[in-house]
Amino acid sequence: MVTAIIGTALASSWVLGALAVTAALGALLPAHPFDAVYNYGIRRVTGARALPPNGMPRRFACAVGAVWLAAAVIAFASGAAAVGYVAGALFVCVAGVLTAAGFCIPSFIFRACETQIVARREAA
Repeated sequence: MVTAIIGTALASSWVLGALAVTAALGALLPAHPFDAVYNYGIRRVTGARALPPNGMPRRFACAVGAVWLAAAVIAFASGAAAVGYVAGALFVCVAGVLTAAGFCIPSFIFRACETQIVARREAA
């Protein structure tokens, strides 16, 4: 979230682009790159448990974040700064909800869609 704030405030396609790549890796890999930093570094110092692999809701959230950040990157790079600021600010707000409340809006949407799909299959 802090990186997204900095990237948005500076209108930096490079910072937001690096964050978009990191989010895309979180969607594609079994674990988010930041989880690797925690699992192989921080947790060894603190003696905490390892983080589990990414489940589908979190991978979906990472994919949504990657696309959202990519939209901000494209907006800033193409000179549509207002669109880039709006996209970046909205991303920061969603990340802020996750940081402050532990509630991931994209994961919630994934679960809601998953529930509807299962209900329709059972009804058929």
